[in-house]
Amino acid sequence: MKNLLIISDAFPPTFAPRIEAVAKYLPLYGWQPTVITICTREANYTHTATDSLTKDPCPVYRLLKSDAEAGKLRHLLSFLGELLSESREKHLEQEILSLSLPRFDAILCFAYRKFPFRTAFHLAKRWGIPWIADCRDIVEQYTEGDFLPKKLILGGIRFKFVEKWIKHKILKARNASISQACAVITVSSWHCKVLSKINPNVHLIYNGYDPQIFEVCHNSHKRFKIVYTGRLLSLEMRDPTLLFEALRSDCLARLLKEGLIDVDWYTDQHSKELLEPLIKKYHLERFCHFYAMVPREQMAKIICDADILLQLSNRETSEGPHGMVSTKIFEALAVEKPVLLVRSDESVVESLIQKYNLGCAARCVDDVVGFVLARYKEWSDKGYTEISLPLETKKLFSRKEQVADFARILDKLM
Repeated sequence: MKNLLIISDAFPPTFAPRIEAVAKYLPLYGWQPTVITICTREANYTHTATDSLTKDPCPVYRLLKSDAEAGKLRHLLSFLGELLSESREKHLEQEILSLSLPRFDAILCFAYRKFPFRTAFHLAKRWGIPWIADCRDIVEQYTEGDFLPKKLILGGIRFKFVEKWIKHKILKARNASISQACAVITVSSWHCKVLSKINPNVHLIYNGYDPQIFEVCHNSHKRFKIVYTGRLLSLEMRDPTLLFEALRSDCLARLLKEGLIDVDWYTDQHSKELLEPLIKKYHLERFCHFYAMVPREQMAKIICDADILLQLSNRETSEGPHGMVSTKIFEALAVEKPVLLVRSDESVVESLIQKYNLGCAARCVDDVVGFVLARYKEWSDKGYTEISLPLETKKLFSRKEQVADFARILDKLM
């Protein structure tokens, strides 16, 4: 059994299904992981965890203190310090070196923007071992400014030039590190194309679903449910307008009059505030219901009772969004429920939906209307909806199977 150090910007109880799956399943393929991540307060994150009581699947060290723990001023100063001097990276590296750890054969580092790639690079160089960078999200994929938690607006004025400077600093630091990685792993063909310009040894491993959590369970139910789970960063990135226009069309008027349609939103407060004005505009308040986000084990049961699983996106343009293949689409595949992508990205997600016959990538209102009518009839006939998928297709996106790909890439570096 070879020893692997996983350094990650996130790990449960924060929402980190990709990293959690690697830590859980990697021993099946000859690698024993140890995880080093950032300390967070569990109470803030149990709504997105697999289970707030889930035990760590391997040794886990939670170091430093998440920026989310600090006040606004301290958070801002920490963020600026990281941009200018990568202070958090340096602190993390020192804390890791102070620990009594086993000898590692390789390092696998997971990051959202750039942290903690520098730490992984420096430790791998110090210890003389190979390292891999996993880029699950990159700043280039977002519409303008949406790579930040909030756009920089002060006194009604948006400071776009500051956002561009921050993006430049993040990309410069990230590229300096991952260009030195022995391999780079990422989540879509678009991401591969972008990152291959920085490091030619790029591998595609999609996001997926955990087969221990998401299983098929078809139950008949008395109401037709369109269900959305997740967050909206902005309406520029995830635009539900086509759905609302379709629901208010003459073609779906009969369905609304029957009063058997629910549109359920399992999302956060920020997303609710974005959606409510649109829902009010289309007079859909009676049909739309908001719920808090819940642990994935509960969410698996909720999506099994859905008739359409809604995915929000927007058409890909030069300004973004790009290559964003949500974990939710693979969880829908796992429970064999039809997906409605609104609006189609006309790119990688649409291609996945069409290739595996997962549902509808809607480019216009008529696409939405036709899909909803067809699924409504299916539900009326048998009390639930479903898609039929070959076992081999489902195995492609099983996290347990995908971790074997991580192991194969690691083995090649030995």
